[in-house]
Amino acid sequence: MLFHAEEGPFGPERGDIHVGIVASTIANVNRGRGQPAYKDTEFRPRFGRAAQESRAGSDQQLRAELDVVARRSDG
Repeated sequence: MLFHAEEGPFGPERGDIHVGIVASTIANVNRGRGQPAYKDTEFRPRFGRAAQESRAGSDQQLRAELDVVARRSDG
């Protein structure tokens, strides 16, 4: 526990952090002008209660984001 407290997460949890950083970097490079920057935490998996809370309304948000992407690719 002391090692974990001093060195931070390790194992799969650390891998999730790495992937979140890479994914947020790619998303930020490709985001639109004036769009807020993405955080690496937005791309990490959530488990338990946090996952349930984050899913509330995610269907509508995803649909809206896909509509924006579709409009960009049409024109």
